[in-house]
Amino acid sequence: YAFWLLFMFDSPQQHPRISKDELTYILANIPVSMVDSDKKKIPWKAILLSRPLWVTICAYWGATWGFYTLLAQAPTYFNFIHGWDLSS
Repeated sequence: YAFWLLFMFDSPQQHPRISKDELTYILANIPVSMVDSDKKKIPWKAILLSRPLWVTICAYWGATWGFYTLLAQAPTYFNFIHGWDLSS
């Protein structure tokens, strides 16, 4: 992560160790849409009100709850139902 923070930048203009010639060359050879990209608003309301998002969250929550319930109760089940002594 530290490597990423030290050596990666969002655009050539933000890079502190790039020469003017390199910057000019890069900017001359990339599409205009990448140079003058306007930041678009993230549609948070549409995302948070999205039915597929909430179905996915509920499905993951249910799967995780089921897994950890099974994990926690498995030793008790094997001891009482099958008579296995798990402490030995």
